[in-house]
Amino acid sequence: ASCPAGPIYDAADMLQDPHFNARGLFEDIETPTGLKFKIPAMVPKLSETPGKTEWCGPQVGAHNMQVLGEYLGYSSDEIQRLRQEGAVGSEDVGR
Repeated sequence: ASCPAGPIYDAADMLQDPHFNARGLFEDIETPTGLKFKIPAMVPKLSETPGKTEWCGPQVGAHNMQVLGEYLGYSSDEIQRLRQEGAVGSEDVGR
C-alpha cells in the first residue's frame, strides 16, 4: 500500500529547508526600529498579484494608553504609577 510521507517540521526546520526557501515561502521584513527577521510570505503565489507584507504590525507598547485607559479603565494617575514602577513602558511607542 502507498502512503504519502514526509518530515514533520517545526518553524526552525522550515527556515533551514532549501525547498521552502527556493519556493519563496519566507520574506525578510524590517521593523521601524531596524530589527530584521523572516516571516511567512503570502500564499498562494499568484503570478500577476504575488502579494507582499507591507507592514509588520504595531511596535510593542504602541497601544498602551488605549488598552490601559479605554479598555481596562485605569486612570492617568494609575498609568503613571505603573510607568514609574516599570510595569509598562514610559511612553506610547509609535504614536
